[in-house]
Amino acid sequence: MATSIALNEGLHTGMVDTSLGKLHYVSAGNGAPLVLIHGGFGSWLHWRDNIAALAQHHTVFAIDLPGFGLSCDAAPESDIDGLARPVGEAIAGLRATLAPPLRDTPPGIAAFSFGTAVAVRVALLFPGSIRPAWARCRRRSRHCRPVRPRRHATRACARVLRSRSTS
Repeated sequence: MATSIALNEGLHTGMVDTSLGKLHYVSAGNGAPLVLIHGGFGSWLHWRDNIAALAQHHTVFAIDLPGFGLSCDAAPESDIDGLARPVGEAIAGLRATLAPPLRDTPPGIAAFSFGTAVAVRVALLFPGSIRPAWARCRRRSRHCRPVRPRRHATRACARVLRSRSTS
């Protein structure tokens, strides 16, 4: 596990319980919930340059995947489900912290690289618990804009993950 770092003004840190252990997150902003999932070999810090821009319109939760950052260790020999299940549980726990009108809103989820595979698996394991909310952010930039995913690309990712989980 990594050590903690100083947070920028407006960022809050916390831990959310899952069946695997505690997952670390950083939050900021007010508005429709948005969960950010980092790529492999990283942490919430992958999103640090984008959080302020996204927090202008969202309650942002940037999580550390199990085994990364300040989160609990991943289960030995865990597969994609072993990461996606605690992430789905964490999202449910984070939703419970929101005010009642937002608590009932499935959060958007934005991810990149390996985090995208986890996000798609969360969507398959917990139907209706999240909604896709893709953001195109330039690395080391404070400018993010929402983009719509191509439906065929999202379905293709889901097919690949389903085929891998059944083999």
